[in-house]
Amino acid sequence: MNFGTNGCMYNCGDSCTGECMKPIDEAISKEPPQQLKEVNLDELKKICQEYIDFVNNDEEYHEDNDYKHYIFETAMKSVFGEDVFDYINSRQD
Repeated sequence: MNFGTNGCMYNCGDSCTGECMKPIDEAISKEPPQQLKEVNLDELKKICQEYIDFVNNDEEYHEDNDYKHYIFETAMKSVFGEDVFDYINSRQD
């Protein structure tokens, strides 16, 4: 198999610029996100209220739901910003 001259998986031969590797390298070397100076908790409050309403509704409530995941995701985005999971996912790959 003939890989690019910069070690990427594309067969670009001598014309390989390594540009396809740049986003990967940037994500890996990226510094951890910092907490936002101004935290907006509106979305977190909204989803927490939705969960309480869901639990309180005997017709709709069931233990097998995704609210814990959504609340965690919303809390992380509220504290660290919308791209926090880009960093987290880059560290898990």
